[in-house]
Amino acid sequence: MSNEYQTLVITEGSADDVLLELLILRNHLENRILLYKGEPKGSPGFVGSLEGLITVSEISGQPFDISKIRTVVVVADNDNTPENNFKELQKYITNINKRSLRGEYGVPSRSWEIGKGKKLPDVAIMMLPEEGQKGSIESLCLAALNKGKYKNQSDCVDNFVGCIGADKWNVPQNLKIRVQSLLSSICEGDPYTSLRYAWSNDKKRPGDIFDLDSKAFKPIVEYLKKISQ
Repeated sequence: MSNEYQTLVITEGSADDVLLELLILRNHLENRILLYKGEPKGSPGFVGSLEGLITVSEISGQPFDISKIRTVVVVADNDNTPENNFKELQKYITNINKRSLRGEYGVPSRSWEIGKGKKLPDVAIMMLPEEGQKGSIESLCLAALNKGKYKNQSDCVDNFVGCIGADKWNVPQNLKIRVQSLLSSICEGDPYTSLRYAWSNDKKRPGDIFDLDSKAFKPIVEYLKKISQ
């Protein structure tokens, strides 16, 4: 590999890819951490990427060798069932290990902890927003909202969500309507803007809706720094 990556990050969605890549670049970790943007997406099936990575020799046009990777960080949402979502990922990795002829990936016993591999990389499962808490990447983005500039839109979205009864929805759906409503109200040039484009300046998007330096993202950044040393 052109860079001696020791850490590989795999996420369950394109918005997660964008956010993780921006955090990696902003904190100068791009020479230590490789972000895998391949398919499939969606949890828990996206972890199936681990099986294919055992034999691939190239990622995003760069030479790749799984034996050079020390730790794989799997990033996923807790949604409405934190414990169940984590166990599903554990089970998926365990099933990959049963079919593997090259060794075994680590299977962590808890979120944000490392499971030791045997001839294949260690694995950490980073459940968002944090261990045991219902929510998703949207939880962190809402906590990182640039309220100094967008407080009016935030207050209006709160009123709207309450008015239509969406505040009584399940946590993941509630978070999604809040984020999408914010993006639609702020991105005049493209009211259909999805979370993956929240940091873009194209189509008159401001690019500063969610603050990448917010303390909401700090646990992710500090964890990636530590695990990639």
